[in-house]
This record gives sequence, structure tokens and C-alpha cells, in this order.
Amino acid sequence: ILIFFNKINISKKIIRTFIVALVLIIVSLSWVIIVDLTPAQNRPYVGGTQTNRAMELAIAYNGIFRAVELSHGYNFYEETGKPGWFRLFNQYLGGQISWFIPLALIGAIAYFLYSISNSSFDMKKRQGFFFFSSWFVILYLYFNLNTGLFHIYYIAMIAPSVAVLCGTGVFGLVKLYFSNKILKWMLPAALLISVIVQVILANYFAEWNSVFIYILITLSSLSLGYLVLNLLLTYKFSNILTNCIIVLCFLSQLIIPTAWAITPILYGGDPGSPYARPDLKILKTSAAYFYFEKREKREYEKLLSFLEKNNHNEKYVSGVNGALFCGSDLVLFTDGRIMSLGGFNGFDPIVSGDTLSTYAKSEEIRFFLIR
Repeated sequence: ILIFFNKINISKKIIRTFIVALVLIIVSLSWVIIVDLTPAQNRPYVGGTQTNRAMELAIAYNGIFRAVELSHGYNFYEETGKPGWFRLFNQYLGGQISWFIPLALIGAIAYFLYSISNSSFDMKKRQGFFFFSSWFVILYLYFNLNTGLFHIYYIAMIAPSVAVLCGTGVFGLVKLYFSNKILKWMLPAALLISVIVQVILANYFAEWNSVFIYILITLSSLSLGYLVLNLLLTYKFSNILTNCIIVLCFLSQLIIPTAWAITPILYGGDPGSPYARPDLKILKTSAAYFYFEKREKREYEKLLSFLEKNNHNEKYVSGVNGALFCGSDLVLFTDGRIMSLGGFNGFDPIVSGDTLSTYAKSEEIRFFLIR
């Protein structure tokens, strides 16, 4: 945006771009550098690392591991599907974000064509359009082609760009429909393609979506029929009626996404990896509902009673391998008096054998829950 959408000479563009990049690097690295310069004994362990360094966390765990397939196979394809150009339209991810992606893409083209044909179009609007378009393209490529690890809820990162491109796209499509003799067909074409994609996505769970699919097809067929007829006939319907039909067509395409969005409210969501999907109704009663076990306090009553009765003022009630499994539950039920030996996942080398032996000898900890 700084380089292509500013009416200043090239030398100033380069200087400003350099300054912005420098500020970005300084701000981004400031926390990492401060943490790594702080002596390890004076700060918490950096979870997700093997070296207790924030730089490793940024480059490895939250960097390379999120973009490149790992040798140990933890790529979570069973959650997101295998990489490919249309991964965002599969049964796992499609219903999370892709309902309006076709409309956003075609609409973005329409908005661009309308903007270049309109000399009064101001530069700020073009800057915003370019910003959100680049946002969408980068994340679309990442989520589709990424072979590394990412969770289904990461998809939320692309949502703002899809929303903006849909909004601006609808504006462009409607403007062309009323003003361009050739490009006027883009609006009904975009709406038709959008309906087809929504029906495909909904059919992954056809039984649950059958009524919604019927309503969508009925309302969209009537609306699209009117819009096409309005273009073919020499007699033109009133613009007010046409605008109402366009609104009706767009509203009909909100039915299935809205129904999906409330599935966590209806059936309960997955706290380990939140998402909205009709199969939550089935998963809620199955062992696969949670990626990791989650238990109520009553299920820990015997264990908690034993630990409290046999606690001799030790600092920690018990040690656990990691917080991800039952450690986080016990932290809540014991006012935080739980030692997680391996951090969040249980893999971090936080406490060495010698250190653990010292804790035990100094009577800071007595029990360990082994899984």
C-alpha cells in the first residue's frame, strides 16, 4: 500500500517503507528479546520449547511447525483435511468460513472493475480494498496449501477479509448490474455460484440441512429468475423492487450459515478446538467429543480427598505430566497447587531429575499422578 498507493516520489516511498518495516521488526521482537535476556531463574519457563527461549517459540513451535509437515506426523489432518487448493471447501473447514468465499472473490473482481471505470473513486478506498484483498490471498494460500500444524479455529483469521470483500463485492456487483451492459450479468452469476457452493457445503450434513437447503434453493431460484428476467426483458421493473429482490437473495444465503453458527449453542461446543458444525449433536454423546478428557470435580473427589488428607503442608498437592490432560482440571480444583512437569503438552523439559529430587527432599512435593 505504501509503495503502490501513495502519490509521492519513489525515494520517499522507499524511506517510509523502510521506517515502517523497522518499527514492525522492533515491536515484534521486543517481547522476545526482553524475555530471552531475562535470566531463566527470574521468569517462568517458555512453554512449547526445548531450550526455554522465546525465540525458539516464535521460530519453531509457532513458526516452522505451523507451515511445514513434521516428521513425527502431528499435522492434525483428521481435523482440517489434507492440503490442496480447495481444502477450505472440504467437510471439515467448509462450513467454518467458505459460505461466502465465492461471492467475495467474484465480488472483489466486480468492485475492482467498477473502481477502475470510475474516475471519482478515491485513493483511500483503493488502499483499503488492496489491503483486505492481500490479507485474503495470503491466508487462503496458507490454509489451503499448508502442510504444517494448524487447528480448525485458526480459520477465524481470514474471516475479516472475507467479510470486507463480500461487502465491497456486493456494492460493485449491484453497481455493475444497473450500469454496465456487459458486466451486468456478473451479479446473477455470482449469486448462482454462491448458492451452488452453499448447497455443496450443506450436503456434507444433508440430513440436518435438508429443510434449509430447500428454503435456500426456493428463495434463490425465485430471486435469480427475477434478476435474469429483468435483464432480458425490454420492460424494466422498478429499481426499488429490484433492490428488494437482491436483498432477498442475499438474505436467503444467510440461512444455512446462521443455522450452523448456532450449533455450539444448541449442542455444546468443543472446548479443545472450538468450531460450529451439525455433527456436534452426535459428538456431544461420544468419546470423541473432546480431544482430551475433561472431567467434573465430582469425578476427582476420591483423588482430591486422598491428596488433602495426606498433604503435610507441601507447596504442591501433586505433580502431573502436563496441563493438557488432567492437570488443568486439578489446577482449578486445588487453587493452583499442581506442578506440571512438562508444561502444557507434557513434552517440555522444565524440571530435571535432579531438580525434582531436590523438591522431594525439601518436602515441597510428595505425590505424582502418573498417566
